[in-house]
Amino acid sequence: MLHLLITLIVALIISVISFKAKFLTKDGIVAQFVLAVLLFGLGGVKWSVPIVTFFFLSSILSKIRNNKNKEVEKSTITTPN
Repeated sequence: MLHLLITLIVALIISVISFKAKFLTKDGIVAQFVLAVLLFGLGGVKWSVPIVTFFFLSSILSKIRNNKNKEVEKSTITTPN
């Protein structure tokens, strides 16, 4: 029972952090919560740490890349053909 409670709390914390950081939409949060509960509940730490690390690193890198793309778009002057 304690394992289930810890699983739900950890999944909820990751969901809240992901939403506040704007990594996922509301629909994505629901899917992420279900997946996190399954991974934490069935796989334990051995399966959870790698996937959570991948999720956060890829989300951060995507944010950085999107910001860089916006900077390039602002600095690029388009000329008509």
